[in-house]
Amino acid sequence: MLFAADDRLDANALAAQGSPALGEVDVVRAEGGIALRFQSSVDGAVSIDRRGTAWTVAIDGPPRTGRALSISPQPDYPLGARVLVEGGSAQGLIRLIDPLVGDVLIVAPVAEPLSGLASDARFAQFRLLQTYQGVVATPLSQTMAMRIARDGVEITDVEGLHLSAAVDTARQVTFVAPPPESRDLLFDIEGWRGVERDYYKGRQALERRLATASESNRDKARLDLARFYFANGLAHEAIAMLALVTESQPSIVDRDSFAALRGAARVLADDIAGAAADFGHAELAASTEISLWKALAAAKRGDWPEAAAGFDRGAGAIDFYPSPFAEMFTRWAAESAARQGETVVANDRLQRLAELTEGQSDEWGSTRFLRGLIARREGEVQSAMSAFRAAAESDDRLYRTMAELALVEMDVAAGSIDWREAVQRLESLRFAWRGDDFEHGLIDQIVDLYWRNGHYREALAALRQAGRAFAETPKGDAYVERLQRRFVELFTGGEIETMPPVSAIALYNDFADLLPEGDNGTAVLQGLAERLVAMDLLEQSLGHLAQIAGLAGQDADRLL
Repeated sequence: MLFAADDRLDANALAAQGSPALGEVDVVRAEGGIALRFQSSVDGAVSIDRRGTAWTVAIDGPPRTGRALSISPQPDYPLGARVLVEGGSAQGLIRLIDPLVGDVLIVAPVAEPLSGLASDARFAQFRLLQTYQGVVATPLSQTMAMRIARDGVEITDVEGLHLSAAVDTARQVTFVAPPPESRDLLFDIEGWRGVERDYYKGRQALERRLATASESNRDKARLDLARFYFANGLAHEAIAMLALVTESQPSIVDRDSFAALRGAARVLADDIAGAAADFGHAELAASTEISLWKALAAAKRGDWPEAAAGFDRGAGAIDFYPSPFAEMFTRWAAESAARQGETVVANDRLQRLAELTEGQSDEWGSTRFLRGLIARREGEVQSAMSAFRAAAESDDRLYRTMAELALVEMDVAAGSIDWREAVQRLESLRFAWRGDDFEHGLIDQIVDLYWRNGHYREALAALRQAGRAFAETPKGDAYVERLQRRFVELFTGGEIETMPPVSAIALYNDFADLLPEGDNGTAVLQGLAERLVAMDLLEQSLGHLAQIAGLAGQDADRLL
């Protein structure tokens, strides 16, 4: 008798409950649960009942009719041949060694009472044993694996189950993540590209196979085509094909190999949130190879600390990837290290990238930009400027723009340009690269330069323009909030004291729609009125005091 609840139940107390009727009870060591072994044989009928969380097992009790679990061999399952045991909700997996005969048993308890296997079933690589309740398998192969799936309990084998004349050797789920060896990679890029070595011929062959596939083989053909697309860098096409597979086989999303493939395709397609959901699969947590893809996702969203750590963990798997995947990972790994100031690591990875590309990467705009980052971090200003200028002249629009930004920052720091020229150059960069965090960073710098140099109108105008440009997006809402916050700061802080009264009134009138309700609005009007009073502009201040009085329910003349 086994329970998948080793952290909630007292095994000795359970044994004591059964021993008066059944004699001596042994507690057997089990991984993932509790196992009780009764010494006496069971000759009478077994009745199993459940009420809430309480189970009752009775011998020679009143007979009750249960529901037999069904065994469904599926040699053509898209992710490889499997045997599916359907009809119950499995609650966990328990692994133990039978103390009498030494057999390894893998057990999946089932929640519904009297849901067991009516008889033994033998397959080439395992046996299923007759049970009153749940699923029990005895492996005959060291690579057999059992797992809980959405539609039941599935049994697979790393070497492929022998369910037909053909042996499917697709990678299966195991209990422990394998080390990063080439034969164990989740992504067999070379194999998925096929033997044709010609993209168009390979695609046509797979499309013909899909068009002529029987209904039972259609999802496998779709999965092969999705892998082919992925291996050739066509992420969106791969995702679309995987969506067709999930429509036909919803439970396939529970498989780690499927989640890994879709997650990696989503990273390539810049769907970072979707990739994170796929990589959250429990059986992928310890995968060194998935660390690479998680690191790539982190780098794409600009989380450089997480990216650098992930590339460090997954570095050993990069060498098993063919071109251009190896170059992609190496380049992003180099940038992550450079962004984190790990200059030695970054230089090593750039050197490795040069080896992979036979020196061509040294001419890339991204490499030149990274050389500039490394030199700047090491205090080599002239070398950094030279590298950034070389990147700014490259054909890579993104890194050309980032290099130009770096040059502006270094010129400002060196005092070789004033803030007006810096703003002009930053404004021109906004038209070179738009719509992502890089442009938002440019806007932040422009607003900061205007504000620090007392050009408050231009700063507020830049924020208002950004809010309109990114309207109906989270960034647009953030710009509107910052605009109103800056407006309040302007009239309640020290900035108002540096402004001529006429400029203060004009600025307030131009942005009066930003006046908030409540105490903040009152503070803005009071700050403006106090500035006017200090300059003996009493008549001009009266209108604003009247507004304050209206907000506060007081008399304007008394306030004045």
